[in-house]
Amino acid sequence: MEQNYKILKVGLIAIGITICFTALFGYYCKLDNPVFFKQYCEYYLPMEDNNDYGEFFYLQYVTNVNDNREVVSISFDEAPELLFYANENRNNNWFVTNSNDKKGQIYGRYSVRTVNVQINKLQIEDINKEYRVSKANVMFNNGENMVVDLGDICFYTPEISDEYLETNMSSSSNTGLSKTSFRIKQDITVESLNSPLMQYVENLVDIRVGETDYTSISGMQFSKGDTLNIDSLFNMPKDIESQFTFYNIKPVLKYKNKNGNMSSTRIYNINYIPTYDMNFYRLFMYLKVRGEI
Repeated sequence: MEQNYKILKVGLIAIGITICFTALFGYYCKLDNPVFFKQYCEYYLPMEDNNDYGEFFYLQYVTNVNDNREVVSISFDEAPELLFYANENRNNNWFVTNSNDKKGQIYGRYSVRTVNVQINKLQIEDINKEYRVSKANVMFNNGENMVVDLGDICFYTPEISDEYLETNMSSSSNTGLSKTSFRIKQDITVESLNSPLMQYVENLVDIRVGETDYTSISGMQFSKGDTLNIDSLFNMPKDIESQFTFYNIKPVLKYKNKNGNMSSTRIYNINYIPTYDMNFYRLFMYLKVRGEI
């Protein structure tokens, strides 16, 4: 009988220790504020005089599993004239919210939420201006606001197709490979291939024009009828913070004709969308690296 009592006592102590540890760990894991994954991306602005409303994109953030708030508005002080629609509806419906829906993807103590964002074309006064933003003003459906560091985002005006290049093929794969092929319609000399966000990806992506690295292409000549190939490989980031970061650069290829007139075209499909194995441990380590816990 005394032996059974000792076993029961030890069991209760173990249970108590486990409960205390769980409570302390849960308190340690708790976030003071939602944490947004950073982005180093370029998105196009809507074209003038048509029905194009610009590029749809999304943001993701981590919050506590019991956080019932939802993002309903996003704006940028660096570009106050750009207004956006934003919501967390999974069906991308801008006007309908089902409050009974389970919010986000649950991973232990955390929930990963997705915010759908689209620019409001009607508020843009200068359609030819490019914008660069980093900090977003986020409003939640309970009226709370917070300022978040999103990384570096560029909004640009798409180039109009010119008379020098004709796209033969453009493709990409989930392995990070992408390829764009042009047929040369008139003799050109290549000047450069660059993006305002190149500094963030230069150690992650390999880009070649033909067999030449993109940093050494100035002066390359192509004749009418030639094929110009641009290949890129986006390597998997090694550190966990970069693995949870969105990258989408659209560098501009600049070139001139035989008369010295400059022209340009934009190259697409050079991107990295996090394909990490999402779980509580990886989120915990990511948040720890970010200094949020």
